[in-house]
Amino acid sequence: MYLINDATESRELDFLDQLAPEPVGNPYAGLLLTPPPPCEPALIIPARELITPPPRSEWKDRLAALRGNTLGALSRRSLPVHDQGRRLNCWAHGAARALENLRLREGNPPLLLSGEYISAIVTGGRDRGGWPEEALQHLATTGTCAQNLWPLYNINPRTRTPQIDENAQRHRIVAWAVAESFDEQAAFALMGIPGEIGLLWWRHAVCQTDLVELGPNEWGLEIDNSHGPSYGDNGRAVLDEKHAPADLGSFFPLSSTFFHDMARAHG
Repeated sequence: MYLINDATESRELDFLDQLAPEPVGNPYAGLLLTPPPPCEPALIIPARELITPPPRSEWKDRLAALRGNTLGALSRRSLPVHDQGRRLNCWAHGAARALENLRLREGNPPLLLSGEYISAIVTGGRDRGGWPEEALQHLATTGTCAQNLWPLYNINPRTRTPQIDENAQRHRIVAWAVAESFDEQAAFALMGIPGEIGLLWWRHAVCQTDLVELGPNEWGLEIDNSHGPSYGDNGRAVLDEKHAPADLGSFFPLSSTFFHDMARAHG
């Protein structure tokens, strides 16, 4: 387990500083701290309207009941992680990865989706930091194409073709839930629903997958990062509870299947 805690935080920050685009040499800033551009309100659902986090006393038993059949385990078996290279578009890759994992959870074949397609269109080809909300709004309205249709690291919007846009329309979401606490993030993890989380200490966005027991009454969240397979444990890591709360936003993409399942569960 590649664990990110107080002892390893400085190593992670040093790693991101090394990714700063040349020749500017600025510290890595994949997430912007100014307010995000407005999104369509109908697309945003507070998590409290959808879920009630189980008490922590139940977390251990709920994890045991999954018998290892977690979203993170499925993702590790099925999909390599993303690699954003030296681009500042973690916010786009985190969203694309969350949708990939959501599709896996719903029984679709493994398919890598393009973070570059999202950032190229949203930014007009600029290599800049951004907000997860930008990427999620794009996934709701336009979607994203299969990764093999868009060159890796390419953020030139002129690469778009009608055929690529048509493919992107097949990979969309209908809304996203916004969690406001670690316990709500944990609840989605126990449900097997991936999320894009923005982390102020890291100025970075990643995709959360599983709730992980680190010790007696100690919990963390497994993440898929976008720094390639050489990072961490084949591209993945576990954030302890100090480093996992998403103070720059915690966003869980939702599909029509999610709402269908909710309606069926409630009769």
